[in-house]
Amino acid sequence: MESNHGNTSSKKFSPLVFRYFLLLFLVSFLLLGHLFWPLFSILIFSFLLSGLFQPVFKFLHVRMKFSQQFSSLVTCFFIVIVVFVPLMLFVAALSKEVLRGVGLLQHFDVVLGSDSVRAIKPSPLPILDLMERFHVLPGETVIIGDSNYDVEAGKAAGIQTIAVTYGFRSRDVLKDADFLIDRFDDLLNTLRQINKA
Repeated sequence: MESNHGNTSSKKFSPLVFRYFLLLFLVSFLLLGHLFWPLFSILIFSFLLSGLFQPVFKFLHVRMKFSQQFSSLVTCFFIVIVVFVPLMLFVAALSKEVLRGVGLLQHFDVVLGSDSVRAIKPSPLPILDLMERFHVLPGETVIIGDSNYDVEAGKAAGIQTIAVTYGFRSRDVLKDADFLIDRFDDLLNTLRQINKA
């Protein structure tokens, strides 16, 4: 009887893996201050990933005899480690290649990603480290970003902040920035305005 129950469990898809991973996925994006993927896409993505990693759940639950809840949670964290950590590193490395591909890389003295800084935004450390590296003062430094984390990091570093509204954040999220711009070609005028101050 135990053997049949084990076989049934191994063939059964665990909805807990899907639920836990979906919850983890949604919370992570909400903590980032935005949710830019349509919910339907997130549901499909979560379902596919939790299905692809179902053998991990089966191994933990059926072979190792862990509870369904524990096996589901471990499977979710395994997905994060195997899929999302390398993806973050890949995206950070890809930014240089994108800039090179569009012919803009030569205009930057340094390109940093989340893999090459001591702390990530909203910590001011990446900004402070760059200011020290290039021997510039807070009054000579501006951060331009599309995230409330960019604004928070800039404020904490004591520099001017420019938020762009054509990214993934709403104006309400970016309202604490010193300047808000709706178009890329507004940037030069905003920088001139800062220089005159």
